[in-house]
Amino acid sequence: MLAEHIIRLTVTVGLKRAVARRGIKPLDIDWFLPHYSSEFFRDKVRDAMAGIGFDIPYEKWFTNIRNSDVRGGSMKQERNPLYFSLTAISGLLLICFHVPCVYAEHDTSLRTDINFNYKINDQWRSVSYVFFQANQDISNYDYFEWATGLLYQTPLAWLSFLLSYQQGYSKLNPDNWSLEQRPSISMNTSATFYHFKVSNQIRYEHRFSPGWNDYRIKNTVGISRPDIFLQPYIGWELYYENSDKAFMLNRIKLGIVKNIDNNISIGPYFRVDFSNINHQWEWTRQLIGFQLNLNY
Repeated sequence: MLAEHIIRLTVTVGLKRAVARRGIKPLDIDWFLPHYSSEFFRDKVRDAMAGIGFDIPYEKWFTNIRNSDVRGGSMKQERNPLYFSLTAISGLLLICFHVPCVYAEHDTSLRTDINFNYKINDQWRSVSYVFFQANQDISNYDYFEWATGLLYQTPLAWLSFLLSYQQGYSKLNPDNWSLEQRPSISMNTSATFYHFKVSNQIRYEHRFSPGWNDYRIKNTVGISRPDIFLQPYIGWELYYENSDKAFMLNRIKLGIVKNIDNNISIGPYFRVDFSNINHQWEWTRQLIGFQLNLNY
């Protein structure tokens, strides 16, 4: 029973999230250093990795588990025998896999958003979007997401609710895209103070991926100035992941929107992502984006 939870948390959830966040593919890996306590976990780890589309052949694995006493052991003990054989080899990607994460420097991404809103009547509005994202320093198009939903405007001008469904596709290797499905419900509030519009959205979404599912809560705060020629805005997003029982991601976004006519607006934005890694907030991504908004 314990082994099942360990594999799920470290591989099915943890490793999958790490490789998706960093844009790592199995073919990129030269050496894989799993840190486990006994050979009992060897095949279980390999099977779970294959289950998330990140299979690494055993010939790329390295462990000294058969030659060392792991009581009180650490990653340093496991790394030393291989260290000397790699010092003269350049250009290798070496993964040391250990709970709770795989760490890398921050990435630079490029993203294009298309947002579409259609007013059905005074109470109901259809809301949808699609975006494409290139990661690994804008060298690899490896993420695509779309969503559609129905927005209900309550009799209170400052309160609305959104029911939506999202699908996100992460490229694990050239021929394998992993699907995550996310039905969600959101509560939206807004108010205007001295020409500044302040909005907040609290969203509950359930994430369904191959091999696991769990929920997360996202809170988004935005401040904009919609009544001037170039409309600046700033936003902050905070994610609570139930699988980690912690806030795992927060984002800061800055942008400008320009109305082309009554129905079309465009604008660039810049976003910085910070991830909770070992209970510390680390800068993991900077993103340059461009959005096209269609409102009818």
